Amino acid sequence: MKKIKTLFPIIISLCVIGGFYYTKLNSLKLYPVLMNFVYFMLFFISLFQEKSFIQRIAQRIDGELVPEIIDYTRNLTYVWTCVTGFNLFMSLLTLFYSNKVWAIYNGCISYCLIGLTFIIEYPIRIWYKRKVGVKC
Repeated sequence: MKKIKTLFPIIISLCVIGGFYYTKLNSLKLYPVLMNFVYFMLFFISLFQEKSFIQRIAQRIDGELVPEIIDYTRNLTYVWTCVTGFNLFMSLLTLFYSNKVWAIYNGCISYCLIGLTFIIEYPIRIWYKRKVGVKC
């Protein structure tokens, strides 16, 4: 049973890739739009709640947060809302271009953008935590 749970995401991914390759179903191109929409809404809606999504994650990792870190997590939620909103817009826009443009953006550029955002944010987070006196 444990092996099936491990292989399930791989099998689903292969089915989606195979379905896209062999059937030319353009509806499969909506997957990145749907996923980016879900992530965008997750960050966006949390901005209107007492605790943002990133603050909740930080509290689970670090426990109680000092006010400066709470402000930082709120601002970081704004950043991720913008990144995921941009990804949503671009993935929607690529639906109207060739499959090659769609694949380049949704299969490479969008992941690079997310990775770059994390690579830039992580050292800033460490620096900021040290600045306010929080153990990293």
